[in-house]
Amino acid sequence: DGESSDVETLSIGMTFESGTDALHAVQDYALAHGKAVKVKQRSGMHRLIGCTAEGCTFWVKVYRKRRADKTYGPWYISSMNTKHVNCVSSANPTRRQIAELPTFESAVRADYTISAPALAEQVQHRDGISLQKKRRTLYRAPEAVHELKSKDLARSYEKIPSYLGQFAALNPGS
Repeated sequence: DGESSDVETLSIGMTFESGTDALHAVQDYALAHGKAVKVKQRSGMHRLIGCTAEGCTFWVKVYRKRRADKTYGPWYISSMNTKHVNCVSSANPTRRQIAELPTFESAVRADYTISAPALAEQVQHRDGISLQKKRRTLYRAPEAVHELKSKDLARSYEKIPSYLGQFAALNPGS
């Protein structure tokens, strides 16, 4: 999988398991640069993701590979222009992005009853991202943190049989 965990980087040829994963990578890249993006065109085979600011030159095209046997492969970045020219866009994190912010996640884990204004203030102070227009999202985001952690836990449990198999293979008779 050519997907990078570095949100600072997007590159032509970068691959993703799904169109949603590709969109998330571009959204995370935009957020890291203090910008916001949206899907401008979509089909079963491609996405054109552009900046939310009218007239901005930022865009990323992702396509789904079609194999010779007529099956479909991963999504990949085919072309892009990552320069924000004439851009007035500002960071506008999604519910997923808010839940994944380390500051937000640690604050919710420390106190699940923390208020939305207190969360917004901590994120603004530590991450420099304003969540003032995201009050509604903030009230639901603690559940998103819980959902993400539940999915991570489920993925961890799914790996146990594989680990035990590897352990048994490496340690005969154990």
